[in-house]
Amino acid sequence: MSPDENIPRPSPAAPITDSPWFWLVLFVAGALMAIVVIGPKHAYRQARLERMNDSREQIARNEAGELPEDDAPARELDARAARQFTLGPLAAVLALLLAVGAAALGVLAFLRADARRGARRRAKENP
Repeated sequence: MSPDENIPRPSPAAPITDSPWFWLVLFVAGALMAIVVIGPKHAYRQARLERMNDSREQIARNEAGELPEDDAPARELDARAARQFTLGPLAAVLALLLAVGAAALGVLAFLRADARRGARRRAKENP
């Protein structure tokens, strides 16, 4: 008995859509496309929300009697740019999931093809 006989093989007749890896790849690809489409609108909206929040904070400081320093607006712009929430980390995680799912789907396709080749070989040996 060879070591290859101990490896469980998927059924060569089962469709690829029976695999959860197929569905992972499909939905993650859809999510990445949605991020690409929604990304610019999200960035514009997020920047607007952060400007509104900064304005509220500035108004609250002015009402409290805190006087801003001369370079305060420049520092606030730098802080705001660093604080802005982006979709980049989410896209990176989804891209990683897509890569893992695609690799698993490739391995599954290879195992199915190997199972078909083995079935043909056994059919030739035992007519």
